[in-house]
Amino acid sequence: MSATLAPRRVMGGRTTSVALGIGFMAVSVAVLVTRHRNPSVIVPGIIDCAILSFLAAFDSLTLRAPNRIVYPSLLVIPAGALLGGGQDALDALGGGIAAFTVLALVQNFGHGAMGFGDVKVGALAGLVVGLRGVLPMLGIAFASGGVVAAAFLSLRIGHRKDSIAFTPFLAFGVVAALASLDLYLVR
Repeated sequence: MSATLAPRRVMGGRTTSVALGIGFMAVSVAVLVTRHRNPSVIVPGIIDCAILSFLAAFDSLTLRAPNRIVYPSLLVIPAGALLGGGQDALDALGGGIAAFTVLALVQNFGHGAMGFGDVKVGALAGLVVGLRGVLPMLGIAFASGGVVAAAFLSLRIGHRKDSIAFTPFLAFGVVAALASLDLYLVR
């Protein structure tokens, strides 16, 4: 016996998704340029944030994180961190593993509240912020996602069965962590 799930409505539209991606990219570049102390990793940092901005926009529109973007990025981001030195690369890898582990646990025990695409993008976000930035990044992502979901429900913009993409909140957590913490991309 197979159960057919009814399609979930996605909050937002194409214009919202494009604006979201452009907004995250602009803020990310501004944060990296104003806080950066090591010019050898500014370009990889901008590339990292561009990938996350694209994924945030794509996920907000489709509730998907395309593997053709995610999997190569899992190699590109640590390679870019190597430009800052071996310690930066280890910090990035530790962040990716920590974020993947936490989100995989949430996905596994969350009864369908989170998809595996969010776990993969979370690993990318962890690679960007490094080990020191993972917990603040995840805390900001979950808190902001909860606030937006509560606002949608209380304003009757959405329903309990509607889906809200989590990747934009991960991207927001990355930008907030980069703006406020001493992480390998901004030292």
